[in-house]
Amino acid sequence: MMEQGLVDAGISIPSDVSQISDGFLDDTYLKGVEYVKSRASYIWDMQTTSAVESLSISYWSKLVSPSEIKKRGNESDKSKLEQEGRGDGQSGKRHKYKRL
Repeated sequence: MMEQGLVDAGISIPSDVSQISDGFLDDTYLKGVEYVKSRASYIWDMQTTSAVESLSISYWSKLVSPSEIKKRGNESDKSKLEQEGRGDGQSGKRHKYKRL
């Protein structure tokens, strides 16, 4: 799933580490932020830009989860989840057999 997000955001990571420069990292960061804004824009509605930039990785992980977007997200964010088949917090597929 992360790989699809990278593709959707237009990010291609080179396999040769020597090709990764500061400019590449800055550009990749900006593209990543724009991608997250397009999927979970409610985060920026809740907080100021400086507050958003200081969030921890664990809190980011919580905020971009489908269940959190369903609970707190705006209509645009929720509709994108529905389009991806994750509006119910699940992968969109039912289990073939009853789980114990």
